[in-house]
Parts: sequence; C-alpha cells; structure tokens
Amino acid sequence: MSCHEQPPKEQNFTEQLIESLMGNAPPEAIEGLRQNFSAGLENLYAVAYNYYEHGKYQKATDVFRVLTGLDSQNTTYWMGFAAALQMLQQYEKALSAYSVAALLDPQNPAVHFHAAGCCFMLGEVERGLQALDAAEMVAQGKENYETFIAQLVLIKQAWTS
Repeated sequence: MSCHEQPPKEQNFTEQLIESLMGNAPPEAIEGLRQNFSAGLENLYAVAYNYYEHGKYQKATDVFRVLTGLDSQNTTYWMGFAAALQMLQQYEKALSAYSVAALLDPQNPAVHFHAAGCCFMLGEVERGLQALDAAEMVAQGKENYETFIAQLVLIKQAWTS
C-alpha cells in the first residue's frame, strides 16, 4: 500500500465524513469534526491527493471541499480544490478557489499561474495575461524562479501573438 492509499476501515470513515459534511451537516457537527479530526487532516489530504493523481477529479473535489471546510486557512487544500475543479473544466469555480489561495498566500506565484490557465480556457485572454503578470511580479527576485519566469514570458508571448 502506498503512502497515499487509505486502509479500508479509514477509507470508510473518510467516506462517511465526506457524506456527513456534504449532506449539510449542522454547524455544531462540523465544528466537532474539525476539532476531533484535525490530527487526521493529513490522512484526508492523502485521500484527496490520491483521487486527483488517479484522475478521479470529482471525488478529489469532494474531499478537498471537506478539507477547505475543516481548515479554511490551508492554502494547499485550496490549491488542491482549485486544481481538481480545473480538471473538471469548472473554470469559474476553480478561479474562485484560486482567489482564496491567493489571499491566503500572496507570495505564491503558482496560484496566479494556474488561475491564468482557467482564464485562457474561458476565453478571457486579457485576464489571463494579467494573472501571468501577477505570477511574474510575485516570482521576481525569488531564488530558483528564473526558469518559471522564462516560461511565463514565453506563455505571454504565445497569447499575445
């Protein structure tokens, strides 16, 4: 079993958790789950990541949605949620999730880069170019981002010609 696979018992618990939260559980039940399950969020993230890696984007979206509900300040969960939505071609929803990730981690150029991809898929070229500009601005002056910035320049050239 890989590190991203859940044993059957825990998988059942995870599925029950998802169903509980997705079924409009009362706020006090969600808060109780948040407090009691905070140590297990990494395991739940592993489930979501595993679904994503295996192309089960709807399931990944469902689990990432739960994770963002349990820990709304975790950029990684929002990025996973947005990426899964993007793979489902739900670009507007993905942009909303990327916006939350950008608010939580304004120094992460990858957020803007991936948001640009959604904009381009929606035919919003100018908005996509602005997102690429934002990614470049955030990446400027950071160590080990030279290749990333060069790729941004090439992508912007492709979209402007």
